[in-house]
Amino acid sequence: MDGGGRKLRSLDGPLKAVGDVGRPLTAERRTVVYRTEPRLGKAPNQVRPALPQRPARRPERTWLDRLTRPGMGWLAAFLFLAATGSYGATLGNHWQGMAEAAVVMPDAFARGSGFTIERIDVDGRKILTDDEILTAIGAQVSQSLLFVDADAARERLLQNPLVMTASVRKLYPHTLSVSVTERQPYALWQRGEKLAVIASDGTVIDGVEQGRFADLPLVVGRGAESQVKAILAALEPYPELRSKVYAAVFVGGRRWNLRLTNGMDVKLPVEGFEQALANFVELDRTSKLSERDITEVDFRLPDHVTVRLSDAAAAADAEAKKEKSKRAGT
Repeated sequence: MDGGGRKLRSLDGPLKAVGDVGRPLTAERRTVVYRTEPRLGKAPNQVRPALPQRPARRPERTWLDRLTRPGMGWLAAFLFLAATGSYGATLGNHWQGMAEAAVVMPDAFARGSGFTIERIDVDGRKILTDDEILTAIGAQVSQSLLFVDADAARERLLQNPLVMTASVRKLYPHTLSVSVTERQPYALWQRGEKLAVIASDGTVIDGVEQGRFADLPLVVGRGAESQVKAILAALEPYPELRSKVYAAVFVGGRRWNLRLTNGMDVKLPVEGFEQALANFVELDRTSKLSERDITEVDFRLPDHVTVRLSDAAAAADAEAKKEKSKRAGT
């Protein structure tokens, strides 16, 4: 008996399975009776869930394995053909032709679908030519309307210095509508050796050929561009005088001198130059100032007009006065 009241048995004889007296405990039976893992709980039929099995490590692929995978042959063939085509296009300088074909083919398809430009309506054009507008928008009759980029055409129009505002609209199926507001060239402005076309508000219209506007009035001097409207408006009632004005020179940022085509200078006052112009027109009508050898008519002093003769005229006048004095003395 052990200390717990249980009967001791001899260990000399063969081992017997617990609860199965009389059967030897063989190796096969031991695997059933002896467990390396403890049972879960006390229920006799409860089985511990199997532990997850760790997947076997896949062997690492080499570069040769990757190249020999299914489908790689088609990829290699495609890359070979693409490289061959690129090389041939480079040698034959065919890239431009390929690009043109990529544009022409969709355009031809769109035209075949009924979206051909039959009309280009231009509104607001007075100075610009049709060729300048068509070149700017990059479109022409018989082209596909579908592939015209209206926004890009408008931006190209605005790059022309004569264009102040512009709009381009596609009116399906056959019309392209273009509307422009032009800056009106008002005068030529000379600053030193530089010559520019300006609008009535003095805005310089860069990039235009001055020879195209040679008939515009010429103003000279710093600040003349901002005052040009006032002097030209004052000359408006006197078209004959205006036709004789070669240039209006802005002096000191304060007043105007008119240089006439015969070389005469008409000096106008700072204030009241409109009345001075009216006085000059009347004096020229009565005294024929423009037909005489006069270099300067000065209206700067109020209620006083100064006339300066040319050197030759002044010498001749002095000689005439001398002769007259001699005759009077005799």
